[in-house]
Amino acid sequence: MCLSSLHITQTLNVDIYHRQANKNLHSEPITFIEILAAFNTQAVRMSTPARKRLMRDFKRLQQDPPAGISGAPYDNNIMLWNAVIFGPDDTPWDGGTFKLTLQFSEDYPNKPPTVRFVSRMFHPNIYADGSICLNILQNQWSPIYDVAAILTSIQSLLCDPNPNSPANSEAARMFSENKREYNRKVREIVEQSWTAD
Repeated sequence: MCLSSLHITQTLNVDIYHRQANKNLHSEPITFIEILAAFNTQAVRMSTPARKRLMRDFKRLQQDPPAGISGAPYDNNIMLWNAVIFGPDDTPWDGGTFKLTLQFSEDYPNKPPTVRFVSRMFHPNIYADGSICLNILQNQWSPIYDVAAILTSIQSLLCDPNPNSPANSEAARMFSENKREYNRKVREIVEQSWTAD
């Protein structure tokens, strides 16, 4: 959808926060058109390559969402996203709901976003502050990665950690030396994710 087609949605120009709050009462997801409407007042700022790419990423995520992940811009800021990763089935992470934030710069997609878990985590490659030690978010970044690829890679990392590059040395040691105890700690994190705000 080109930027000029935003005029079609001018009548929907409402505060996205209130719109989402009302939708939550009815359990309906926010739509791509509603996001576009909220950005309507910022059309000039949306003309940067990073913002255009993020709108394409969002549209793709809405039209063809990978299993177990969800993400959308926060309020009316296309450069800050909230995301949720669901723990993969048949793993210790199964049933977990883990919240993240993605902060993009105007250098996106040439530079990766800053991604952090908001939910408490216990994982060899996740720091105490929620930041993630993942090669595609660092030295292996490529502009071909989009938001869906980032979130899918993080979801895969949950089940396939790299204990040789630890961000959490206790979790890495436990994963390598005492898998039963590691899985027990992960299950605690999963249960905490059910009640976290």
